[in-house]
Amino acid sequence: MSRSAFATRSLLCALLAVGPAVAATPPAATGKVDIEGRRWKVADAVAVRDGGELWLVFAERPFDRAAWHDDGRFTPEDLLRFREGFWYDRSNVQSLLVALDDGDGRYLGHGIRYTASDSRRRFDAGFGRAVHVDARDRAHVAGTLRLQQEELRASIDFDLPVVDVGPLAHPGVPLPADGGEPGAVLRATEQATRDGNLDRMLDLTPPDRKYGPGDAIVDLLGPGDSVGSGGATDAATQVHFARISMPRIARITGGAVDGQVARVDFEGRDAFGSAVAGTATLKRHGKRWYVVNIETRGDEPPPDDELP
Repeated sequence: MSRSAFATRSLLCALLAVGPAVAATPPAATGKVDIEGRRWKVADAVAVRDGGELWLVFAERPFDRAAWHDDGRFTPEDLLRFREGFWYDRSNVQSLLVALDDGDGRYLGHGIRYTASDSRRRFDAGFGRAVHVDARDRAHVAGTLRLQQEELRASIDFDLPVVDVGPLAHPGVPLPADGGEPGAVLRATEQATRDGNLDRMLDLTPPDRKYGPGDAIVDLLGPGDSVGSGGATDAATQVHFARISMPRIARITGGAVDGQVARVDFEGRDAFGSAVAGTATLKRHGKRWYVVNIETRGDEPPPDDELP
């Protein structure tokens, strides 16, 4: 493959996941669940406020809480992100969801969910009697779940902070108004991409995501495709996709640094001129920052999907 194609592919693989305050340590929730003979210990849990409902979500694997910050918002889809691998590859992860009325705490229903499939909400008076809320306010909820049914058994103690569907405060130390050094790297990455400056694009690619001659490169333009000795046409195509994927950043609106990770919020427009807001995630390698993810959303996002 030509140097141009390698540079462009490296940038695409490194940057363009265009479309990680929630505590990184799982809160207190202990117990076991048995769903139709499948038994697991609660690995993570969260309480989610969505409109007038409060959802208690107990999961078989730890949530990828850092990834919840990737777009600057918490949405029901974040409940499908697990730390051990990409959420869309984890189709067999089970979660038990319990819906309470956010006003009086009464049971409204429950559901069983797999990562890649929705579940229908059910109402069961027996389940309702098994849920006991001992303490609840706007910030947290605590209690127990003791259920013994033929196809569903659970014994769980929980004391959970409440996360609201909507904007998330980034963890860490706030960035200056212009985004500081991470903000400057984001703007440089945007400019290099828009200019098609392959040398600069390669320089801005994280060291662990650069490719060299002889490597097998998966073509982002189609699953299962690969790039061989592509030349100018291949490079030009990749530059085109990089350009239309990269938002035009009008201004930086906030962000924070949390150790070796920084998140920069911005507003701008997409390739079609529509207003967008977004969050760029950067990681530090040595003394330099590199963009590793950019996610955008419409300026006027549609209502959040209801939890299953």
